[in-house]
Amino acid sequence: KDQTEEARKLREAALESQRNLETEMKKLRAEKESKLKDRLAAKRKKKEAALKKAKASAEESRHAEAELLAEELSESEKLEADLEEERKRLEDKRKEDENERLKKLQEHEQQQAANAEREAEEAQKRALNEMEKVKREHEENSKRRTAELEEERNRKKAKLKKKLEKRRKDREK
Repeated sequence: KDQTEEARKLREAALESQRNLETEMKKLRAEKESKLKDRLAAKRKKKEAALKKAKASAEESRHAEAELLAEELSESEKLEADLEEERKRLEDKRKEDENERLKKLQEHEQQQAANAEREAEEAQKRALNEMEKVKREHEENSKRRTAELEEERNRKKAKLKKKLEKRRKDREK
């Protein structure tokens, strides 16, 4: 029952950890995408202002637009690569944390098993000691009873001997 409960807790912890990872990744993606969007928008605005000021031709404007789009694509790909790298780092950290948690749990279970084994050995020793004590008491009681019976027999013998001695004396008179 304890193992089932422990397994359930581990599954819940793993799911919670996975949810935390996903939440952190969404937050990170939102932050980085927002910063990239702002940076690219500022760059586009600056470029467009420069083109207007220079009174660029339609061809130059198209060429500038193509450069901006290529740069945006490159930056987006770089962002995705960075996010994937961050995901991998967070996933590795999550796995490391999970392994550490499992290691601690295993150590705890081993300690509990060792404690239970030690307690069982101590209980067995106590039981053996108790049996030895009962055995000694039984032997002592048996010896005492044997001695008492022997003493009783000797007393009766002595009494009987006295009685017989008295009868013999009475007959001799």
